[in-house]
Amino acid sequence: MDAAKGSPMPTWLTNSMTYNKSIPLVNQTIQWGPLRAGWDNFTLLVDDVERYVGTGTNYSLAGLNATIPHFFRVAVSKLD
Repeated sequence: MDAAKGSPMPTWLTNSMTYNKSIPLVNQTIQWGPLRAGWDNFTLLVDDVERYVGTGTNYSLAGLNATIPHFFRVAVSKLD
């Protein structure tokens, strides 16, 4: 659980154990598990910038600069 409301944390399917460094960044996709009951969307932040909001469970890394490290954060959201 996370956040002030105790929302569930999404499950990363792409992590340091599953990421294949031999594939160029332009061909990489990160993935996370499906929405849990009661939640409407995912919000993905890349380097603290919101890059995606929706129900999809993956994101292409093709547009990112491969020469610098990147940081990813995914959260669930509820439309009220």
